[in-house]
Amino acid sequence: MTSPGFSDNIKHPNVSGQFYTSNPVRLSSQIDTFLKNAATTKDKAHVEVLISPHAGYIFSGQVAAYAYKQIMGEPYETVIIIAPSHYYGFNGFSIWKEGSFMTPLGEIKVDESFANELLAKHEKFIYEPGAFDREHSVEVQLPFLQKTLRDFKIVPIIAGQVSFDLSK
Repeated sequence: MTSPGFSDNIKHPNVSGQFYTSNPVRLSSQIDTFLKNAATTKDKAHVEVLISPHAGYIFSGQVAAYAYKQIMGEPYETVIIIAPSHYYGFNGFSIWKEGSFMTPLGEIKVDESFANELLAKHEKFIYEPGAFDREHSVEVQLPFLQKTLRDFKIVPIIAGQVSFDLSK
């Protein structure tokens, strides 16, 4: 049986039309405007970690644009997105392991090999699709990635109740 928001190995959006517009033309234009207004000086160093808000775009889109502009056009093959769980309680990290995620701007493939490699690394790394059922924290990052990067895959991860010591 397929969970809500999932079909044919495609994770459909939970908050499109709420946290950001579901209209692809307006969404693309809105993100372009955010990026244009993000007057940043691009550092020559390769960005390894990016911290971005996950609220609705009317609240946090411009802030997110400052971060995403730093990676615009860079040749990332795989982007790991670690985001908090708001609705589903569990201890550890739920890693989405296959298929793709859909946004109004199109489909993004999951790096299945990398995701499954992570799942094999530690018992706190699990595949719990229920953690993604209502969650928005990964989803709101995706259109920004689609507007700033090309030819990339993702490894979506929802962090449950975790501690610095993964043995707890």
